[in-house]
Amino acid sequence: MNIFKGRTNRAWFGLLLGLVIVLIGAINTFSDTPSSIGEIVLIILAVPRLHDIGKSGWFVLIGVAAEIVGIVLMLFFSLEQMRGIVALTSLVLLGLMIWLGFIPGEPGPNQWGEAPEPGLTRKGVTHPDM
Repeated sequence: MNIFKGRTNRAWFGLLLGLVIVLIGAINTFSDTPSSIGEIVLIILAVPRLHDIGKSGWFVLIGVAAEIVGIVLMLFFSLEQMRGIVALTSLVLLGLMIWLGFIPGEPGPNQWGEAPEPGLTRKGVTHPDM
């Protein structure tokens, strides 16, 4: 199964995004070291959603670039200022993900597959056991 194929509708994306945010928050609350797995999961969520709105999954690199810029900026600032930069970068990425969930998908088929059905469905992904 290729997780970067197909299209994801807004309902499915919103549900998964909410679950990921809650899980990342719980992990970061109860762990001494923050987890970076959330960023990978967010990329995996964003690519099919970008396909649904007719954009290439490579647009996800905008968020990755924002994070890299935040990391580079942290090299030049004090610990207190770094916390602010991390918080700002996180808010920008969260804002981009939420914004992605509000954009309506293309109504018909596009180069990434058929339009997903309304509700909690994900169309255009082939499952090997089906």
